[in-house]
Amino acid sequence: MKEAKEVFNVLSSELSIRILRLVVGRGEPVCVCEFATALERPSYEISKSLKQLRKISFLCSKRRGKYNYYSVQKINDAAKAVVFDVVAKLKDEIFKEDLNRFVKEVCSVKKR
Repeated sequence: MKEAKEVFNVLSSELSIRILRLVVGRGEPVCVCEFATALERPSYEISKSLKQLRKISFLCSKRRGKYNYYSVQKINDAAKAVVFDVVAKLKDEIFKEDLNRFVKEVCSVKKR
């Protein structure tokens, strides 16, 4: 019960849902600075939500140089996987707007 409560608590945040949808929509690792631009939120808010999404094992991170890149983590818990799939399939205009802003901006670190 405690784990379920924690998952739903994290997902009660609009920002956490938007972050998750952005990662799913991009299909590739995303840097914190890219989130901040796409979601028009300060990086400290983004970082807090990223930490919570990692804690419930929805996202994982990998360090590249001095930046962390976030991607979807393989979910081994069937119940969590169902919840993740529901969020990943949500349709809303705000998710399209987030992706459009993301496409228009370039991260300070380019993949080479």
